[in-house]
Amino acid sequence: MELSSSVQISDFHAIGLRLASPDKILSWSCGEVTIRYKGIICDKCGVEVTRAIVRRERMGHIALASPVSHIWFLRGVPSKIGILLNMSVADLEKVIYFAGYIVTKIDEHARMSAIDTLEREFKTKSKEVTGSELEQLKETKDRLREDLRGLSKYQILSEIEYHRISRKFGEMFEASIGAEALRAVFAQMSLSEVLAELELEAPNQSVLHRQKTIRRIQVIKGMLSAGIKPEYMFLTVIPIIPPDLRPMVQLDGGRYATSD
Repeated sequence: MELSSSVQISDFHAIGLRLASPDKILSWSCGEVTIRYKGIICDKCGVEVTRAIVRRERMGHIALASPVSHIWFLRGVPSKIGILLNMSVADLEKVIYFAGYIVTKIDEHARMSAIDTLEREFKTKSKEVTGSELEQLKETKDRLREDLRGLSKYQILSEIEYHRISRKFGEMFEASIGAEALRAVFAQMSLSEVLAELELEAPNQSVLHRQKTIRRIQVIKGMLSAGIKPEYMFLTVIPIIPPDLRPMVQLDGGRYATSD
């Protein structure tokens, strides 16, 4: 340290030294300290030229073409997705793995109209057939009527059931398939409304049903208190950890590779 003739070492009571980060130095700088490569992009690979430390700091992401269910919330014990929808994991997997459809909307007016149309068609056709054909026609009519009356929201339909009902009464209901369908159901779900309904139903239920309802209430209260939306249990974006933090895997021949 250079001192002028008018300044003596005894004038300093203490001198503190600390390490300063490059970012800190730049924040102090008035322009004399600069990074010559800041904002430069490599012509060959298109990567920004910057400090090596960012390999431990910067995360990436992959935007998925379609949502997927998070296995922790699907197959965890108990299944949080199953608890919210009051469904078994087996039924949920039918929808997620494209083996079944979930009913998302029902038009009650269209349901009653469809049942009336079915009865009128049966009366008309029953006059034209007799014997075994009449019995077969009656069985078909009864099966369709039961399907129409028993159809409920969030019901799981097999592919055969879905095509049989939708072919004739497609305007009566809406059904979807895949994890995207379940995510859409959760996106439209109001946890506070579901909680209010369950708290009204619980006192009038049997012991077994009340235990299931209490479990659903506990899960919903936990999500509400934590500010978690139910659609968060489905992934639309996958985070990618920084390169230097990825675990290394030893390959044959003494080679190493970063693990996915």
